[in-house]
Amino acid sequence: MNDFKYVSDDYNINKTITYRLSIQLNPDGFSVLIADAHKNILFLLHRKGENFGDNLSEFKDNMDLYPVTNLRFARSVILVNTTEFTLVPSEYYSEDLRELYFRFSHPLMDFEQVMTNRLENPDARLLFKLKEKHIGLIKSFHNSPAIVHSSVPYLEYIMTGYQGEDGLFIHHTGNLLSLSRTRNNQLELHNIIEAVDDNDITYHTLNTFKHLGMNRDSDKILYSGTLNENSEAVNILSRYIGQIVPLKNEFPFELAGDLNENYFINLLKSTGCV
Repeated sequence: MNDFKYVSDDYNINKTITYRLSIQLNPDGFSVLIADAHKNILFLLHRKGENFGDNLSEFKDNMDLYPVTNLRFARSVILVNTTEFTLVPSEYYSEDLRELYFRFSHPLMDFEQVMTNRLENPDARLLFKLKEKHIGLIKSFHNSPAIVHSSVPYLEYIMTGYQGEDGLFIHHTGNLLSLSRTRNNQLELHNIIEAVDDNDITYHTLNTFKHLGMNRDSDKILYSGTLNENSEAVNILSRYIGQIVPLKNEFPFELAGDLNENYFINLLKSTGCV
């Protein structure tokens, strides 16, 4: 996906204390969105080709990010994406048992910490892990931003914005594919797996569709992220599934190259723009 930068004429560096900042760490780079209290997008940045991994100090000092990470905002969020997470319904959740919940499904090392995010819809806790040194570095940003798993704004977006829409939602970013099944306003499945190319995306989507017993004529697939109507994966899926449509988002400006508006769903939701 193309690098892209947009700065509104209304963006005022002296008013950032009234703005909302959201930064998403992607497997293939990072994205930044700044919005005002009226949900106007003032700043949007996307950079590809950089996976900071253990070198998050490089992320903080990145020349494109340094002015942002050293300003104060009304609210700051860092979105991270990882395949190792667990969803626990709120009625069964206990903070004292969060590590135990997480260890049911994933290993946890001594230098890692379990993070907890609260979801309103579905009513659940999402548990994921980060290295303690990464948590400390992120907390050193001005405003000590909230650390949020990218699934949180995405799930809340599809569960509230697509109520009554039964289907399989797929969102691809970098080498990660998110698969979410909704039915009767309930979340039945949410998973994130590695998918490096169109063949992986097609295989995992069709396999999930089949094993969930979904109907190729009445159930639909709703796609977003790097996927668009010209993607090979979308073309192949449309041969097997009767209804395959994109998630819709409209920006008040043109994006560059192959960037899709719905690529930024998580950023938009976490800043309150949708």
